[in-house]
Amino acid sequence: MIHRMAYERRMRRARSMRAYALALMALLAVSLLDRVVYDALTWPPERRAAGELEDWYQMLRTVGYLPAWLGVGVGILLLGRSEGSDRAASRRAAVVVLSALSAGLAAEALKLLVGRERPEVSGVEGAWQGYVFRAPFGALADPSNLGFPSSHAATAFGGAFALAAAYPPLRWLAFVLACGCGLTRVLSGAHFASDVYGGAALGWMSWRWWWRGLSERWGWGGAVLPRWERVG
Repeated sequence: MIHRMAYERRMRRARSMRAYALALMALLAVSLLDRVVYDALTWPPERRAAGELEDWYQMLRTVGYLPAWLGVGVGILLLGRSEGSDRAASRRAAVVVLSALSAGLAAEALKLLVGRERPEVSGVEGAWQGYVFRAPFGALADPSNLGFPSSHAATAFGGAFALAAAYPPLRWLAFVLACGCGLTRVLSGAHFASDVYGGAALGWMSWRWWWRGLSERWGWGGAVLPRWERVG
């Protein structure tokens, strides 16, 4: 029994390493398309002011706003209370909120470490500048105009992955909304496509950490990853 458990842990670790390697290769692939995506999707300066006031834009951007996921957590608690399953609902709410929170915080911290600026010159809409990196530790002195990874995307996908795992029928809605949030960041010229991808990857990692860690501690079914996410 002990040997079998050790074998399963090794296999799980190997699958996880493959998943992370694939995620890194995908980041490199998306990075090659950054300029193409910018030219195809980013609004010209004269379109942005009106576009960013559109209701659909505001709705999708809010998916990357942490208080929105706090509201989702409260909704899960209220739903659980009405169904008489307070404990299970509180645990699901905790995973959703913590996944979104930690992903967003990790993105902000990683911005300071990477020091890559946004696609456009600070304060000049439409002025593409490509990849510009700050000097080592330079971002600590001036954290403005940093882009990689997108904290909106990280928060959105951290919450979306957790919500999809806790309530599988909602998974497609959660992922569509999270992708929509990422799209708003590209449309506005605030982020490269690779910034959004990096944020989404952080959201995925944050969810996996909380889902496995808390579920194993609590002894509930969340220790088993959903079928759509059996990569490690």
